[in-house]
Amino acid sequence: MLQGGKGRRGFTLLEVLLALTLLSMAGAIVYGFLGTAFVSWTSGFAAGRRSQVARIAVDRLSQQLKSAVPAKALKTGKPVAAFAAGEGSLRFVTLLPTGVRSLSQVSYSIEEGEGGPHLVYREYPWPDKKFFEGGEPRKEEILPEIAGMKVVLLARDEELDRGEEASEWDPDGRELPGVVTVTLVAAGEEGGQGTVFTATIPLLAHPVR
Repeated sequence: MLQGGKGRRGFTLLEVLLALTLLSMAGAIVYGFLGTAFVSWTSGFAAGRRSQVARIAVDRLSQQLKSAVPAKALKTGKPVAAFAAGEGSLRFVTLLPTGVRSLSQVSYSIEEGEGGPHLVYREYPWPDKKFFEGGEPRKEEILPEIAGMKVVLLARDEELDRGEEASEWDPDGRELPGVVTVTLVAAGEEGGQGTVFTATIPLLAHPVR
């Protein structure tokens, strides 16, 4: 037994080992708690960032669609509306691309990459003789935060009652579709689905020039 002075009792080796063991256990518990909290925080931060990017993208797309121009392009030798859409793609001519105040062709498409499907945004100069073929973009943005896209087009039919659903848009016509509904899906954890953002934009009724 160690003596710390007259009338004082020191610590035994067993007591020291016991104290160190208790401190180690407490440290492990605190470390595990902090590690779990940090993982949850980073996961929530990443999910919030993906949702924010998807929200900004759908807002930009909405503004560009509101400024869509009924331009003309050749398709199999026939002049048609310069507007193309698919399940996960959209291409049109607008007056409001990013950073340029002139007519431009823009496209949004979901493409496969190393980390899975992601949204790719491109800008092209206009006029473009290869509208339906796709030329060399002057700007390209890859957005891995967005993993899905859906486009729904409705025809322009003034005779329908308000609220009545119109027929699908005719892609061989000389007019733009009447209404475009776009849904962007933010990427979730481990390839899952995140937050969904939807915008419904009516297009201006002008004939194709």
